[in-house]
Amino acid sequence: MKSKIEEHEVSTTLLTKELPLNLLQYLLNTALFPLAFIYLMSHRLSLTAWGDILFMQAVAGLLLLFINMGIELTGIRELGENPKRIKIVARYNYTKSCTTGILFLIIAVVLIFIDYDFMKILTSLVLAYSISLNPGWVFIQKSNVTPFLIMEIVTKLLTLTLVFLYINSDEDSQYFLPLLIMSNFVISFLGHLYLKHSYSFSFITLSNYVGEVRKLYGNWIYQLASSSWMHMPIIILGSFGSIDSVALFGNADKIFKAIRGCMRPINNLVLRSFTIGKTETYKKKLKVISLIFLLLVPFVVVLNHFVPIFITTFLGTKYTESILLLKILLFAIPFSYCANYLVASFFIPKHLENKVAKIGLVLFIPNCLLFYFSSLYIGEAGLVISILFVEFVVFISYFLSFYRVSNNSVKSN
Repeated sequence: MKSKIEEHEVSTTLLTKELPLNLLQYLLNTALFPLAFIYLMSHRLSLTAWGDILFMQAVAGLLLLFINMGIELTGIRELGENPKRIKIVARYNYTKSCTTGILFLIIAVVLIFIDYDFMKILTSLVLAYSISLNPGWVFIQKSNVTPFLIMEIVTKLLTLTLVFLYINSDEDSQYFLPLLIMSNFVISFLGHLYLKHSYSFSFITLSNYVGEVRKLYGNWIYQLASSSWMHMPIIILGSFGSIDSVALFGNADKIFKAIRGCMRPINNLVLRSFTIGKTETYKKKLKVISLIFLLLVPFVVVLNHFVPIFITTFLGTKYTESILLLKILLFAIPFSYCANYLVASFFIPKHLENKVAKIGLVLFIPNCLLFYFSSLYIGEAGLVISILFVEFVVFISYFLSFYRVSNNSVKSN
């Protein structure tokens, strides 16, 4: 167990040195670059063409949950517990490759009975696989984000330049996702090359696939149950509504996720901190949650005032219907941040992912039904209100579970 002084030193290092780099990495590569792509495509493509791309990206996001199997969370924890596990990346890349092959076969069989464009699904699958190979989590665990950050920035800038030069109309839209896929593979190749040279990590090696899946099962079910519903609104809209509505909702959703996703690098560092021995009482966590709400609620209120100007200026007047959607979605941010904090600081470090998974599994079907009927009878506005409600319910469910476990621990002691 770490001493209080050692825990304080670890926390200080994470906060002052690593958090700014992780936030910069996120802002550049998961927020600013995607927003730049959104700006270009929203102005150059029709609602239908852009909506079609957003639908395929949503399908890729859902497939990614099956391919990743919670590997990022498990890997960070395993390397934190034993930094000498140099085969971990190669084993997990093999697992991802096998899972992608299995998904390809399943999709091929299913599409025999369903009339749908095979190339669109295949593009989504390859996009998901290219994202899954990103080794950024290893650089975070090794406290060496800078070289990977440079690789991502240079590659994304080149990709953005190609998109700017060659995708100017609906006829060119078919090349957008292949360019993103190419970019992801280049980043993965460069990242793994650096890890091989600096830390002797191999890219891929044969391993016991069934054994790996069994080991990853807890985190995989947790991630699948807790995150799969986030991709369903666009998939439901694209499957049962119009593709134009996907574009209107999808842009608001992407901007919301870019802001909400700032919690991801913070979560990774919180997870590292608690994995290597940091402890925190129930009362302290309650204070942190209260602080998050006190800071984010006024922030969201202020942010809402700028949404109309931002949407009309950034996306154009054809996306004015996205203004109300984004305004409502922003109010889900405090609930999402607090829920993510509890997962990273309590459930995962204490190996209680199964509790989060159970909550997600219980809520998944009701969530999907809520999204379907709200979009069917109220439209996109009903869908975003449903998302706000679901984010609230998820946070309350996590908090109640955390409260019960903490209470039981105190009583047993």
